[in-house]
Amino acid sequence: MSSLLSQSSRRNRHLDPDINDPDNTDMLRRLHYDLCRKYQLHGDKVVNTWCNLTPGQRWEMTKAGAADGVIPENPWDQSLGSMRSLIPEWNLHDISWSPEYFLNILHHRATTTLRQQYLGSSDRDDCVGDHDAVAGIMRTHNLAHAKEFEDCYIIFVDGDKYGRSFKMQEDETEAAKDDLRRALNERLCLPQAVGVLVLMRQLYLMQALNNMMEDVLDARPIGSTCADTGSTSSKDSAIAPARRNKLTKDPREVDEKPTPVAVSLPGVLSAAHDRKAACDEYLSLLRQEPAALAEAVNTAILSRPELVPDDRGRILPNDTRKYITRAALEAVHNAVRAAATWSCICRLLEELSGHHSPNDRARRKVLAQELANLCNAEYTRVQGLLRRCVASIPGYSKWFRRMPSTTPGNAATIVMSKRDVNTAIKGDAQLHHIVRLCMPRTTGPCAASWVQAIDRHQKRFPLERERLEPRVVDALSDVAAIVGFIEALPKIMTMPAPSRKKGLTLINGLEQLEREISVLRTKFDLSKYAVPVEVLKRPDRAETVLKRLDRQIAKHRGNKIGVLYEDLIASWTATFPRVPTQHQVVKNMKAPAPQGDASEDNHNKPAAAPQADATCNGDKPVAALPGDIIDPEAPGLTPPQVFHERFRQLHVRRRKQKEGTRTRTPHPTAYDITFVEKDGSLEDIPEWNRPLYVHYVHRRTAKTFTALFAGSEAGDPIPWLDFRKSMADVGFAVRPQSGSGYAFEPPEEFVLNGAVTFYRPPGKSLIEGHRLVYFRRRLTSKYGWTDDTFQIGSDEDWEEQ
Repeated sequence: MSSLLSQSSRRNRHLDPDINDPDNTDMLRRLHYDLCRKYQLHGDKVVNTWCNLTPGQRWEMTKAGAADGVIPENPWDQSLGSMRSLIPEWNLHDISWSPEYFLNILHHRATTTLRQQYLGSSDRDDCVGDHDAVAGIMRTHNLAHAKEFEDCYIIFVDGDKYGRSFKMQEDETEAAKDDLRRALNERLCLPQAVGVLVLMRQLYLMQALNNMMEDVLDARPIGSTCADTGSTSSKDSAIAPARRNKLTKDPREVDEKPTPVAVSLPGVLSAAHDRKAACDEYLSLLRQEPAALAEAVNTAILSRPELVPDDRGRILPNDTRKYITRAALEAVHNAVRAAATWSCICRLLEELSGHHSPNDRARRKVLAQELANLCNAEYTRVQGLLRRCVASIPGYSKWFRRMPSTTPGNAATIVMSKRDVNTAIKGDAQLHHIVRLCMPRTTGPCAASWVQAIDRHQKRFPLERERLEPRVVDALSDVAAIVGFIEALPKIMTMPAPSRKKGLTLINGLEQLEREISVLRTKFDLSKYAVPVEVLKRPDRAETVLKRLDRQIAKHRGNKIGVLYEDLIASWTATFPRVPTQHQVVKNMKAPAPQGDASEDNHNKPAAAPQADATCNGDKPVAALPGDIIDPEAPGLTPPQVFHERFRQLHVRRRKQKEGTRTRTPHPTAYDITFVEKDGSLEDIPEWNRPLYVHYVHRRTAKTFTALFAGSEAGDPIPWLDFRKSMADVGFAVRPQSGSGYAFEPPEEFVLNGAVTFYRPPGKSLIEGHRLVYFRRRLTSKYGWTDDTFQIGSDEDWEEQ
């Protein structure tokens, strides 16, 4: 990639090429707004704390707040490249030596507009305008933009147009050209090659000052107030200290660290049940909310492997109609697989906490092995989804490449490229951590450190989280959920390493069933009903697509997808009574060897644990080819592919025969994708889970819950911080977890229902759209809350709780 800056006497340096993009100018305005707000509210505290720090403490704080801990040591330090030369005043020596130096910069940047900073102040020599500063740097260091912007300019006027670029057309009138010349003379606009550097300088300073203010506010107060430095305005000192101490932090910031808690088997089981309920609710959301289904299908389309370059840099054509069927199948199947996996994890934990398991080492060993296998399979699945989402983002795809499938009908896979990942951290620490998390050699136990590294980075740089695509944030949340679970299990029991040859081998059945369903992507076409993807937001189209998916799966695989998973899990749980106990193991070891030939010895020898039976999906194994149906002449007469197809057809016929002989009345399973559910009204809530009384809360809390529970469709968006405050007002304790997760632990009246975990929404942290419906349904099913549960009981100021 060519550099954006060039110097005649130095090598090229790299700067962000999209700094004049509207999104980046919006970020500059948000950072400036945040800095002004924080300084207005907390200016006195910052001045007080900063003046009482020693030069060494100011040195350490400045260095710790810099990106990757890298900052010039003095104004003449050019070792860090052209990016740092744009802000020579931001150096360790000047900031740490005198407290007034930093406070003067902070006061100037937090009390003036961006245009005033661009022009500078004629009253003070130390407030050089950004335009003059950049012009001087360009002359002194022979700095210039490598790219030529012919007839392109950037506007520098107050308001929303600040930082916007435009192009002067050749056929413009002379009057327009005269207006442009006057605007250039009055510095209302600049050539884009210079304006980009001005915006870049302002953006870097705003980010650095915001980070420094956060670090100073988090620092422990030292000593008493210092003398007036003249850097705070009278408006700042007029803020009441008592009021300032009650102010909350910026809602976009991750303002807490994950809270360590004591880990126990009941606690882990409760967390697993909560995760299972979350997966069940998401699957239910896909069934009932067309907007949720449309977004899931769109995510699958945007993250498909065909968008990733192969070894030769080729990308397949963008044909949505071709991939819509596969995307719909993947979106629904992933939700079903997640719900089934967490259901099995909960079942294993219940067995381990049962009355006959705690003191039975042999039984616990087999169940723990199966639990390790399931957790590893779930981690591998969500890691693959994260890899897909990350690889499809421009700028991130260079760390991945597409590997074509060798099996007809299967999709291409995404693998890591041969680039050195360590080089990514020099320019983007968040990218480095995420790419590390995507690497296949990063196993579940190792992934915990990278998830924590991402959390720490996003805490220090809150806007970094907004830079991520929503699908990446959601995938990171799924990874964080299973990683936290894997991290907690060794603290309560001895966990073996995952093994495909040990345990009850449910993994074989899950993988085989997933392969059977995945290859159907080319067997039918849904483009007539789902192109463009936006039509899935219509209830009739969404219902049609789900019904056709279920019908095609039943046609080619013998039954609906929900029944296939239900039968597989039922066959797996049927093997639990046959898991040997410690008493049986000791008895078998003491028993004398049976007499007879080798065949009789093998026939009478008891098995240590059932293996192939656990892969059943009905009456016959799925993961292995059973010998009783193999035609003796088949290996010599037909290719292996033909034989496997014959076996598959036979297996499908057996499923259909089994379904035809069922004596029970057909009923929807937990994993069905087509049945219509109830709307979650008070009459639909079980009597034991209905609220016993009305909660009287503050006015804004009642307003938040009214917006959350109003109607069945998505309502007005709710800020994440408002939701957290409302839950705390009801009596819930908020405990941060890794991966932007928050566990809301209930008060005594809800303690039997257990805690509920929500993940902070991506982007602007607004609960909106189908996420609003998801939050409402989770709270209704968990605690029985409805729109009548909360009433206004206090007019006390919400901010002063």
